[in-house]
Amino acid sequence: MRLSQLDGKIVSGATVRMTATQDGKPVQESTLKEDASRPGSYLGTLEQLPAGPVKLQVAGDRVQALLAAENFRRPLRRR
Repeated sequence: MRLSQLDGKIVSGATVRMTATQDGKPVQESTLKEDASRPGSYLGTLEQLPAGPVKLQVAGDRVQALLAAENFRRPLRRR
């Protein structure tokens, strides 16, 4: 994922957690690491996820602050 402020400036040095859920239950979690060659880009790996739809949700203090600055109140998820 890529983190940036409202003005487009990258957000570096954030701690970001990603949780995979299936049927509303967490199945795996990963801490995303910032890509040294692309500041503001965070990467993580999930291995051997169960078959079927999985939702990904990211969290972290900087993530929450950026979402609040945009008045985005729902959890950030991706199917």
